[in-house]
Amino acid sequence: MIRIVEQKVSAGNHDIFDLDEFLSRPLYAHLAHQAEHGPRESPVWFHWDGGLIWIIGGTSFPKNLKREPVCALGIVDWDVATGLNQHVGLRGRAEVVPFDAEKAKSIFRRYFGPDEQEWDGRFADVFTGELGLELIRFVPETVIMRDQSYTPTHGRGSGDVNQGRPNPRFQPSALGVTELPSATGEIVSGRAWFGFRSSLARGVGSPLLKVLRSGGADVWPSFSRHRSRR
Repeated sequence: MIRIVEQKVSAGNHDIFDLDEFLSRPLYAHLAHQAEHGPRESPVWFHWDGGLIWIIGGTSFPKNLKREPVCALGIVDWDVATGLNQHVGLRGRAEVVPFDAEKAKSIFRRYFGPDEQEWDGRFADVFTGELGLELIRFVPETVIMRDQSYTPTHGRGSGDVNQGRPNPRFQPSALGVTELPSATGEIVSGRAWFGFRSSLARGVGSPLLKVLRSGGADVWPSFSRHRSRR
C-alpha cells in the first residue's frame, strides 16, 4: 500500500490530480539509483498496473538494483503552452525479475498504441529474449504529488521558448517524423513522436528502445537531436 506523504496544489482552488490517471499517461519516469561509483539517473518508459511499476531493464541498472534495491522515480508532466506542471515522486524498492514478453508489451502499448502490427519491426527483438533483457518490478512505498501549474506568460508556448523545437500542439503528420533508431544503437534525429501534447517534458527526437551508454549512464529509451554512434 502506497503511503501518500505530500499532496500539494500551489495555486487555485481545486483538488489534486488523480494518481492512477497521472501514471496512465505516456510520460518518462526518471529512475534514481545507486551505481557502483555513485548515484545514477536513468530515463525509462514504464507501466503502472495499479500497485506496481514495471520497467524494461538496461545493461547496467538491473545490476545496480540487485546490489542496492532502494531507489526512486520522478515523473513530470509539463506543457509550456498551457502551464500544466504536475509532478509525482515515488520512493520504494526494486526487484529484478526474469523477462516477460507480455509485460514488456504492456509497456510498449502505452507509447506505441494498442495495435502491435503498427509497431516498428526493428523493436521485435525486444520480445524474443535474444537481447537478454530483464524486467524491473518497482514497489512504491511513499509518494509525493504536486500540482504546480501556472498561467503561462504572454507569448510563451508559441515556439519562442522551444528554440526551434516543434509546437507540441501539432499533429504527428505535420512534424516531419524522419527515422527511428536502428537496432545497432544508431540514433537518427527526428521530430516529436506520437504527438505528445507536452513538449520539453516528453522530449523531441526519436525514441530509442535499446540500451545505450552515454557518459556512463544508461538510457532506455533515449532521445537525441543528433546522429551518433555508441
